Amino acid sequence: MLPTEADLPSNNHVLVCIVTPENANLGEIWENIGAITLFGKPPVLSHSDAKLRNLRFIGTSDSSVDLKIVEASDALVVILDGKTGLGPGSISAWNQARDHGTPRHFLATGVVQGRADFDELAAMATRMMEPELLVRYLPIDSDDEDSLAGVFDVLTSEIHEVVDGQVRIRPGDPEHVTLTAQRRDDLFDQLAHLGLDDQALANHRDGLPISISKLEVAWDHPDVISITPIENRVGVEIFTSWLTKLRPTWIPTVTIGDTTIDVTDTSARLGFVIADKIARMWSSKTAGNLQAWNSEREVTVVPIYEDDSVLIADELAIGMTVSASKNDCVLVAPTFE
Repeated sequence: MLPTEADLPSNNHVLVCIVTPENANLGEIWENIGAITLFGKPPVLSHSDAKLRNLRFIGTSDSSVDLKIVEASDALVVILDGKTGLGPGSISAWNQARDHGTPRHFLATGVVQGRADFDELAAMATRMMEPELLVRYLPIDSDDEDSLAGVFDVLTSEIHEVVDGQVRIRPGDPEHVTLTAQRRDDLFDQLAHLGLDDQALANHRDGLPISISKLEVAWDHPDVISITPIENRVGVEIFTSWLTKLRPTWIPTVTIGDTTIDVTDTSARLGFVIADKIARMWSSKTAGNLQAWNSEREVTVVPIYEDDSVLIADELAIGMTVSASKNDCVLVAPTFE
């Protein structure tokens, strides 16, 4: 039985696939991005920010990227490490996400002590993965040049720094403003073409000043793909801000009888197996047993891990529908042209 509009659940969870460098210190990475580990292998994580309680990360290393998970995610994050560079799995994941129009973001770590600095990582990402990459935040080294002390916002000329564990934003130093003048002009020009109305764009082309607030709005344009330096909690609030803007994009349909609706519009506990042993789930976790089936077989699910959004079990095979009992309900995954 389909629910009425009055009893529809809050089903809009967001799944983010995050690709980590090979042999990375995952505990350090998760702490840097504000993630909390829920399950170990594959890594399933929530976010420490209460505004992101409906968000789940699924982590994968560069050598273990599963493009099925990338396809069935609402967003992709690729972490670039100055110590290890860029691997082929990250490139494959990024190219698929770009082809499907999936929201995506780069994080850069190890930019102080690595073999490649931030500019080199950004250049690598631009050359090999995202030709229209925008750079707004630049790393600021600590006094001992051993770690990041903060980031400089090229757009607003402000410094975001971590002091006693808290992010503090203050006006940039004059030398930062001077040294980044060309970067600022380039960023202004890129954002002007993305997000300004015709009159504002015409004024820009005529050399008239641009409203920073309008450019900040343009920064939220869905076509903006950027890279954020992140380390020792530096940059975490910038990344968190990007995460809060994500919305579900991979939404299967469910057919019950003659009615077909989005799976987010039903209160039934339903799932779709997106990769070997992994299903995306909708509606709140229940105490009852779950069944998984396809045209060939039906199995009782014995969860290894389960929450409202993710189910992991040995019995799950790609393409199976999951629910409390086998019935006439059929889930169909979205397709990409």
